[in-house]
Amino acid sequence: MEKQTFDFEAFKKEAATRLKKGKTLLGREGVFTPLLKEFLEEALEGDLDGAFCGMGSHFGDFNFS
Repeated sequence: MEKQTFDFEAFKKEAATRLKKGKTLLGREGVFTPLLKEFLEEALEGDLDGAFCGMGSHFGDFNFS
C-alpha cells in the first residue's frame, strides 16, 4: 500500500474557506477533523511500530514439542 502524504497547504486553504462559511471546528464534518485524523493515524502507526520492533526475536524461544 502506498503511503499518501498530508497536503498541509491545501488543508489550510480549505480550512480557512470553511471557517469563513461558519462551519464547525470539530466533529464528523469539522474543519480540523482531517488534520486530527492524520495526526492520530501517524501516532498510532509509530506506536505499533515501536511495540512490535523487538518481538521478532522472542518467537524462536517457544518450544511446542
